[in-house]
Amino acid sequence: MNRYIRLLKILLLIGIIFSISACEQKQAKLPEWLEGQWETGDTLGFIAESWEIINDQYMAGEGLFVAEDGSNIIEVLNIFVKDGVLFYAAMVPNQNSGEEILFIETFYQNDSLVFENPAHDYPKKITYCKKQADLIEVYISGGDDEEINMFSLKKIHE
Repeated sequence: MNRYIRLLKILLLIGIIFSISACEQKQAKLPEWLEGQWETGDTLGFIAESWEIINDQYMAGEGLFVAEDGSNIIEVLNIFVKDGVLFYAAMVPNQNSGEEILFIETFYQNDSLVFENPAHDYPKKITYCKKQADLIEVYISGGDDEEINMFSLKKIHE
């Protein structure tokens, strides 16, 4: 019996070591394929985003939406790694009291990336999908049951 307890302790210790090792290996990674200048024109107006990798933990971005009536919205965007987790931050100067809104990565696989903040009014979910080297689709939604807005962005500069 004593022998089985020792064996069980050894197996448990090995399992803990492998779990710690696996956790340390899962390090959040910036979506390098998003770097560059992207834009589109559609029935909603003109939309552009630009992203620049600053270092292996931080991407700086900017978003611009120009409506058909000429009004525009400018967003300051960031994607960054903090404590091994990937975050998306958006700040629109005249919204949310000028406060930055944080979204956490909930899905990231190859060329698809999802950020969510269920506590935010809108959007709650932001999805980036790389369709080709020079084409991405961005989905903005208020959650699982609400309407999804999608726009395609074409890369114009690296």
